[in-house]
Amino acid sequence: ELPAASAGAQTTRVVNNISSNSKITMKYVIIQTLKGLVWGGVIGVFASIIVLFFAYMMSRKLYTVSDIKKYNLPMLGFGFSSRKKCKKFWGKVYCILEGYKWDCTGTSQLITRIDSYFGDTQNVIVVGTSGDPEINEFVEKLNLNTKKYIVFENESDVCKIMQQTDNVKVLFLEKFGKSLKYEIEQNINYWNEKNIPISGIIAID
Repeated sequence: ELPAASAGAQTTRVVNNISSNSKITMKYVIIQTLKGLVWGGVIGVFASIIVLFFAYMMSRKLYTVSDIKKYNLPMLGFGFSSRKKCKKFWGKVYCILEGYKWDCTGTSQLITRIDSYFGDTQNVIVVGTSGDPEINEFVEKLNLNTKKYIVFENESDVCKIMQQTDNVKVLFLEKFGKSLKYEIEQNINYWNEKNIPISGIIAID
């Protein structure tokens, strides 16, 4: 038998400071439901903003080889920045995913290929994201054996080159994750209006 309750003892059981005989009212249920809806709405809006932001960024910038294909330009090669780590690993991954061979040597093979491609061309105008130091570095490497590669900075450069020779071609040098699609489209229209042939595009990750 259970021992009898002593005089003056509390007969109701208390769990976590809540009396078992306390009642959950309709008001309490409504308040908790509204709180859940408000928090769910806030989290949903926040998540939607993040998704929209990344979708917008993905739509503005160049990220994949498929993005380059849309411009119908010859694809002359793909390589990695000298700052990129694990080049061989990523080269194999990208080759499997997109089916193109990547230069994993830090652009040395890519530069040799491009130099051979433009062998008889007197001047090559290199067009890319303005102010990007890696484009200047890449062109410096191209010019180790020749001085025919020129980084496009303004229209006066084109006028000077065209006064010297008609044997001029354009090379697009773009960077994945940085080059803007609308700038590429503007550059294509610009050079088409100038009637200067665009030989192709190379992209660096």
